[in-house]
Parts: sequence; C-alpha cells; structure tokens
Amino acid sequence: MKSFRSETEESLPQSRFTVLLKEISPLRYEVTLLKKSFAPKEPAPNFITMKSFYVYIITNPKKTILYTGMTNDLEYRIIEHYRNRGKRKTFAGRYYCYQLIYYEVHDTAIGAIERKKEIKDWSRKKKEELINQENPTWTFLNDQITDWPPHPDVSER
Repeated sequence: MKSFRSETEESLPQSRFTVLLKEISPLRYEVTLLKKSFAPKEPAPNFITMKSFYVYIITNPKKTILYTGMTNDLEYRIIEHYRNRGKRKTFAGRYYCYQLIYYEVHDTAIGAIERKKEIKDWSRKKKEELINQENPTWTFLNDQITDWPPHPDVSER
C-alpha cells in the first residue's frame, strides 16, 4: 500500500495536493496553508505577538512583601490583585500585595514567562536592585496604569 504523501506530493500540482490533503485532515491543511503563506523571503508579520505581555512586581502598602507575576493585561491584573486583598486563597491577597512598583513589557508570552521565572528565583536583594534601577523611590505606579483606586462598579471579566 502506497502512502498518500509519496503518491501525490510529487505527482500533483501544489494546489491539487492541498485540496486532497484538506479532504484527509483539516488540521494538516491549515498547517500547510500557513507554511505556504509564510514562504516569502521577508519574514511574515507576527500577528500573534502584536499583543504585549508584562512581567510585574507588586508589594504591600508597607513594602515588606514582593510578588512577581506575568500577565497580558496589566490594568486588569492590578485591579484583580486589589480586589483580592485580604483573601487568604491567594498569596498576593493574603499579604495585601496590590501596589505596582515595577513592570517590563515583552513581545511574547514565552519571553515573559521565562523572565518571570528568572526574577522569582532571585533573592530579595537582587529584586530590590532591579526595582531601584527603574523606580528608586518605590513609587506606586498603579495610577499610571489605570484609574486608581478602581471604582467598585468596574465590571470584572
């Protein structure tokens, strides 16, 4: 028995091969189309990464606790931390961490996740040095990201 690939890939024009492939597996068809559409010599625009991803550090009002996180919606996430304050189910809520003191922007989720893991592994001293480079007075940055404090009637997702 001959495989579909060896029988058709070389003998049929590309468009016919794609049509046959579509009939066998829609998933393969989508992958094939992606490969064909991104074939030009110039890199294709990366529509997936046009969104920004954030690595951030928040603290409690007394600045004794540091929490490192990652999100694709910093405004929403800061408000969520604020709403969770005092709730024992989350670390940030348990220790009233909702004051933003540091953040950085990444083009990809993978890059942001790797950076978050890197920072989380650091000592407090090293995290403080990072914060001090950008925000030496540890000014709370929440009002630069969103209306602060958030209105109670702001809808949740």
